[in-house]
Amino acid sequence: MYGDEQSQEVHLNPITNKWDPDNSRKQRHVSLAIAYNILNYYNLTNDEKFLGEYGLEMLLDITKFWIDKSQPEGDTGKYSISNVMGPDEFHEDYPGQENKGLKNNAYTNIMVSWLFKKVSALIKSQPEDVIDNNLKRAKFTKNDLTKIDDIRHNLKLDFDGNILGQFEGYFDLKRLDFDKYRQQYGNISRMDRILKAHHDSPDNYQVAKQADALMPLFNIKEADFLDILADLGYPISNPNKFINDNIKYYIARTTHGSTLSRIVYSMLMLKVGETNTAWELFYEALTSDYYDIQGGTTAEGIHLGVMGATLNVVTSFFAGVDYRGNLLEITPNVPKQWQKIEFKMIFKGIHFEFEISANDLSITVDKDTAVIFDGKELPLTANQQITLTY
Repeated sequence: MYGDEQSQEVHLNPITNKWDPDNSRKQRHVSLAIAYNILNYYNLTNDEKFLGEYGLEMLLDITKFWIDKSQPEGDTGKYSISNVMGPDEFHEDYPGQENKGLKNNAYTNIMVSWLFKKVSALIKSQPEDVIDNNLKRAKFTKNDLTKIDDIRHNLKLDFDGNILGQFEGYFDLKRLDFDKYRQQYGNISRMDRILKAHHDSPDNYQVAKQADALMPLFNIKEADFLDILADLGYPISNPNKFINDNIKYYIARTTHGSTLSRIVYSMLMLKVGETNTAWELFYEALTSDYYDIQGGTTAEGIHLGVMGATLNVVTSFFAGVDYRGNLLEITPNVPKQWQKIEFKMIFKGIHFEFEISANDLSITVDKDTAVIFDGKELPLTANQQITLTY
């Protein structure tokens, strides 16, 4: 690789046995995933050496890219990001257009705003020499600092009442008759291939391969997600209703053509109390390679991404150990199918051991620290197991 584009340009549709264009290179949000992992790694480890020598420079370079992609929307004071795709790979263009991508994808814009907010905070919190060295290496100017604060408050999103639009113009698309295609094909997970076999396109419909507009709720804490919406000028007056309405809206339009979709919606179903559906989606993802649910892919290689993601669901959502804050926050949701979850983890240099059952939670640490439990800070003493009932 020499820094040139590596995404494939065509892919085979096994229904038509023809090669279709592949525009996945427009999924610019992959750079946001890199930034997300850098920030997660730093929060988990407090690895100042990594951040100072490598991580911050990468974050600044990624930020510069998104400054360039964020263009003023006339004299409205708003910014738009165009010619992109979201995580939902069914939607590559608007109906009747070709190779122009989408405008104001919700996932992209929300995560850009989140990144800019995080970078601004890091620049204020890191030692001056570290900041100066990284700003110089990344050629990041004072003007760039001013721009990220302006952009992160003014990126556009699309709403229809209480529903967050997957991208600008999403609500103008046609509704899809899912039952019609289920009766004909049974498995409609790859609705894109089915529609193209009918000389149609998923670009014309409200249908998704996987989670997209709701992906930020998987990536970041709910409170942070709502803060970003408020920062962008879209405050949510009733968060519970907003989240419930949006999950209900989008799961009805999602075919789970990617096994990773089941992971995200498993967590989202857990969030709204649909524990049985959460378990079913998790189990389908967990066993997806074993049962080869995508029709022949297992022989060519297992999906490491979904394997890692199922482990994350176990520890972060079923065990409920959320590592995305300054302290671990614990909210167990142990499935009725399991008696107990046991695991270890290292957070900010402290070794934690967890035993979590349907009603009890035991924690052991090797250094004095604290966790958030039941909404309150709970002190922990080194080498003394504490057991809590919830």
